[in-house]
Amino acid sequence: MTSTNQITWSQNFIDILSPKLLTQPEPQYPYAKLALSAVGSSLPVPADIGLPGRELNAQGAPYMQLDDMQLMLSDPIGKELFAVGVDLLGGTGMTVRLNRPKFTDSTYTEASRRLTPGVSVSTSGIALSSEQTSITLHEYAGPYSNSAGAVVPIAIDKGAAQNGVHNAWDAAGLQFTRDFHKWLDHWVVSTLDLTTNIVRPRGMTADNDATGAGQFPLDYETVIRTNRIMNDASLPRLPDGRRIMVVTPTGSAQLGLDRRFQRASAYMPEFNTLFAGTYVKSLPEFHIFMSQTLTVADNDSGVEIQHAHAIAPGALGIAMGMAPEVRPNTNDDYGRTVLAIWMAWLGLELLDQRFVYSVRYTEDG
Repeated sequence: MTSTNQITWSQNFIDILSPKLLTQPEPQYPYAKLALSAVGSSLPVPADIGLPGRELNAQGAPYMQLDDMQLMLSDPIGKELFAVGVDLLGGTGMTVRLNRPKFTDSTYTEASRRLTPGVSVSTSGIALSSEQTSITLHEYAGPYSNSAGAVVPIAIDKGAAQNGVHNAWDAAGLQFTRDFHKWLDHWVVSTLDLTTNIVRPRGMTADNDATGAGQFPLDYETVIRTNRIMNDASLPRLPDGRRIMVVTPTGSAQLGLDRRFQRASAYMPEFNTLFAGTYVKSLPEFHIFMSQTLTVADNDSGVEIQHAHAIAPGALGIAMGMAPEVRPNTNDDYGRTVLAIWMAWLGLELLDQRFVYSVRYTEDG
């Protein structure tokens, strides 16, 4: 028997698109948040876009924001990790130069400094000198198209934007914010990865020493040794006497299984609240944070080598010449289509690689 149903009478049924959005799992971008905290800026998305009199006026249900899909690192630490956050807006140059005192070691024995009665002190002088580094501004924009191999705008049809279930400009704003934060986070990660200072677990002298997963996990002994090396180098600490270590989710899990770490670590309520989702625990030596965007690379045996960062305050410098903003293109096809990109003038440098250590360990077995 043939019945009347949604299959036999398909013309009588239509699909309904719910205005409720599902959550898209998204990594956190803690370094982007720290960098923006250092310069006191962000990427604001205007309520509307378009030339005067030709605004998009998008309609529809509000779209999800980036913060809805991730717990963001919120931060006073950013201003500590960045030695300088320079606002060059309205300045006279594109580069800021920074001096660092330079000391020359000599002989420090008691006898070497004892003056002999009747013998004049030398009149040959020692010249003072400084080390110098710089941060240079460049213009950046997004989003980027892999197929075009270039930065391209998001394009929104004005007519369609006024008849959609979801607000098209809200959706574009989410794309801009996510693209900007992911790009900035990747930039900071790759900049910290420039350090040539590497610490590995005992028995692992090179990345290729690992021939199997789980062979060299991150443990508390490696953390203590990293701290000792940084102490030997006289690197600065945060006001509470600790430094920062940012580990991968794998590294966080491996430390959690280490009994020595369990005994030595503790939750600090203020961090557990402010940095929910990113804060792991605090040790006498480090505040431990987790990032899902750190470098993970296979060695010659196909074993994933995880790269964490141990950072002393003052390692990085960031400069801003123009705050990040979303800009429309003036070519809008008589107001029919809005084209927009984000733009910013920024500079980022690893001011002193001595302040950063790359802590390497293997993936779980």
